[in-house]
Formats: sequence, structure tokens, C-alpha cells
Amino acid sequence: MPVEALEVAREQAAAEARNIATQTSANRPDQYNIAGSVEWTTEPYWDPVSGQYQNRWVQVETLADPLAATFSNQMAMGQLRSDMASAATARALRDYSTPMDFDQYGDPIQAQDAGEVGRFNYDLMGGRQAAEDAAYGRATSRLDPQFQQREQAMMTDLRNKGLSPGDQAYDAAMMNFNRSRNDAYEQARMGATLEGRLESQQDYGQQLGAFQTNLGAQGQQFGQSQQSAALANALRQQSMQEDVAQRGFNLAEADYIMGDYGVNVGPPGSGGPTTTTQQPNAQQPMP
Repeated sequence: MPVEALEVAREQAAAEARNIATQTSANRPDQYNIAGSVEWTTEPYWDPVSGQYQNRWVQVETLADPLAATFSNQMAMGQLRSDMASAATARALRDYSTPMDFDQYGDPIQAQDAGEVGRFNYDLMGGRQAAEDAAYGRATSRLDPQFQQREQAMMTDLRNKGLSPGDQAYDAAMMNFNRSRNDAYEQARMGATLEGRLESQQDYGQQLGAFQTNLGAQGQQFGQSQQSAALANALRQQSMQEDVAQRGFNLAEADYIMGDYGVNVGPPGSGGPTTTTQQPNAQQPMP
């Protein structure tokens, strides 16, 4: 290539480089507003490709007070929150390093069985018959000697009067005696029937009352056993929940610290999120 042409090419390249530099400089004006400033500077650096120094643009952004102080405080608070969360996470790691020991709470308490109460069985007819027999026996124990004495006395009196079996007067007297004796024993039987009925009813009521009393006592004992078991299990569950909550407290605290200050995650012990979201087009209750 001739020297003149080479020199022209170099001048054109230099001019093009100056144009590019001018355009680049024009596109990088310094900016100033109430929020701060954006300034451009250049600094030389060695370009190993071209084998010479080149200019490199550097952008510097500066916040104006009080934004600068506010941003600095926010950064400091973020670092503080990060340090606090790290400490809480370390404590959570210590809490979860040992498996939860559920054996310490023991097994749930079972209520005692109410026991076999059984059915109320009472032989009403058998009890009534036994009572009637006993009452009839008591009555005849008094009638038997009385009628034996009366029969002997009457037979003696009839013989003293010269009468003997087969005589009309003797047979009539004995017939009247036997009739009166039968009437007496029939009265005794009827009285025993009534007395036996009353005694059997009374005995039935007493045995039924005793059965119901026993049934009520067993029911009360079973109810007390259920209440005692329920209370013991409630205390066991409460103790378990408290230990689980204490075990997860530091982890929840770390999540809360690094969260949106309780917007999405409630503070430890709060029971859940502190805010709620509402579905679109949800029906609102009337005021």
C-alpha cells in the first residue's frame, strides 16, 4: 500500500475513534437531582490486546442526605437482622441436635373398666312360694297344738257322755270340729298367700334397690376413672406441646427475623401468620 494511502487510513481511523469517544462522552452526562448524583469519570487501563493504554468509563452514584443516611441505616439494620438470624439458627441447630424423647411422657392413661355388672335376676314366683310356705308354716305351728288339744278334749268329753264313733251325736260333733279346723287352716293358707306376696314384693324391692345402688356406684367409679384419665392425658398432651413449641422456638424466631417482620410469618408463640388474605369476590358479611 502506498505511504499516502496508509497515512490517510490512519487519519480516518483516528478521526473515527475521536468521533466515537465524543459520542460516548456526550452519552454520559453527569446528572444531579434531589435524590443524589450520577457522575462519570475515566481512568486509564492497560489493554494487552492493543498493547497500549485505553480509557475506561467509571460511573459513580452518590445519594444525597438524608437518603444516604437512610440507606446506610437500612444496610446496618439488614446486617443486624442477618447476625440475629444466624445466632437464632445456631440455637435451633443446638435444639434439634438431639432427637425428641417422647418416652418421657409415658403411655396415654386408659380409664379403668367398669367391671361386669351382670343382669338383675330374681325368681319372683320361687321367692313368693318360699315366703308363702314360711308364712303358712308359722301359722300351722300355732294351730297344730291348739287343734290337737281341742280334739283330745272333745273326744274325752264325748266319751264321758257315753258317745262313741258311729253315734249320730258323736259323728256330728266330730264333723263340726273337723269343719272348724279346716276353716282355720284355710284361713291360715289364705293369710300365708297374702303375707308371702307382700314379703316377696318387699324382698324384690330390696334386692332391686341393692342392685341399682351397686350399678350406680360402679357407674360413678367408671365416670371418675374416665375424668381422671382424661385429665392426665390432657396434661400429658399439654406438656408434650410445650416441649415441642420450645424446641422449635429458635427456628421460628430465625424465620421471623429474616421474614417480612411478621407479615408472612408470625412471631414465635403467636400461633401463626399475623395477616390474612382475602379471596377475590368474597362475600362480605352485612354490618
